[in-house]
Amino acid sequence: MFSKLFTTHTEMGCTSNVLICISLATMYVGSLYVWRNTHGRDHPSTIKKRFLSVFLMSFVSATVVYVFTDKLYFGCDVTYWSLMGIRLSGLVQATILPLFLTMVLFLGPMSLHYNEGLYQRFFDLKMWLYCLTNVVWLRNHVIAPFFEEFTFRACMLPILVPCFGSKNSVILCPFFFGIGHVAAPVIVHAFCNHMGFPDFGQLFTIERPKQSVLMVCFVAGLVTWMLLLKPLTEPQIYNNMLYWPTT
Repeated sequence: MFSKLFTTHTEMGCTSNVLICISLATMYVGSLYVWRNTHGRDHPSTIKKRFLSVFLMSFVSATVVYVFTDKLYFGCDVTYWSLMGIRLSGLVQATILPLFLTMVLFLGPMSLHYNEGLYQRFFDLKMWLYCLTNVVWLRNHVIAPFFEEFTFRACMLPILVPCFGSKNSVILCPFFFGIGHVAAPVIVHAFCNHMGFPDFGQLFTIERPKQSVLMVCFVAGLVTWMLLLKPLTEPQIYNNMLYWPTT
C-alpha cells in the first residue's frame, strides 16, 4: 500500500535536499521554544509541552519523507516504513549489537559505576517505578532518543541518500550508527544519555592498584571498540539491503 504513495523528485538538486533537512532541524528545535515558558527546562510543565511539540513534529517529518522521497532511486517496491528503518527484519541484531558496541566503548565509565556499587540500583524495583513516573527520566531515556533519532535519522536519510550516497549521508547526519534501523540509534542514544560524559577526574581520587585497573578498562574499552566497529556495523548483519545493496 505505502509503496505507491511516494512521489518522484528526480529534478531536485542536492541543495534542495540539504535545505529540506535544514528546515526539518530548524522546525524541530523551534518547536521546543514555541511555548511561553516561565520555568526551567527540567520543570514538568516545560517537559510535557515539549513532549507534545516533538510528537507533532514527528508527523511533519514523516510527511516530508512521504512527499520528497525519490521514488526512482529506491524503486517502486520499497515500502514507506522500510525507508525510515521501521521493519522486523534484522531487528534483534539492531537492538543488541550496537548497544553492545557502545557498552564496550563505555567500559571505563561502567567499571567506575561498578566500583561505586551503582549497578545495584538496576535491581531495585522501586527505582524503576520512580523512573517510569519521572518526566525528566522519560525525556532523557525514552522521548528524546526516539523522536530525535526519528527526525534526524529516519526521516532525513531517505532525503539525503539519493543525492549523497549511503556513506556520505551517515557522515552528514548528526548521529553515528549506520542507516537502516531506527531501533539501533534510539537504544544507543538512550544508553549514552544514561551514562553521560565520562568522569575522568574521578579516576584520580581512587587509590592504587584499583586506579590502575580502571585506567586499563578505559583504554581497553576504546581499543576494543575500534577493533569491533567495522565487523559489528556490517549492513549484512542487519539484513539492511535498502541503503547498502550487495553487488
